[in-house]
Amino acid sequence: YLITSSFATAANIRIGQYLGAGKPLVAKNAKNVTYTLGLIVILLNILLLLATHHWFPLAYDTAPEALPLARRVLLLIALVQLWDGYNVINTGIVKAW
Repeated sequence: YLITSSFATAANIRIGQYLGAGKPLVAKNAKNVTYTLGLIVILLNILLLLATHHWFPLAYDTAPEALPLARRVLLLIALVQLWDGYNVINTGIVKAW
């Protein structure tokens, strides 16, 4: 969430500056770059969660009967990252327009 939130804030500032300067085409390009970089970051987050979901719960000394549940929840979180990241980035872009 925080990584995509920083992209949203940066996009808000950059697109707002371009729109304020009367450069809507450059602002549109900045929007497209933000979506592209945001998607890359979101996919990296998903890959990180998928790669570590098996051993990550062990860092919290989880009871053996809770490990399967914790691992399934991490897979669900990886799936939700796609929509959550897109929503956060889109919020920053919409604020600028």
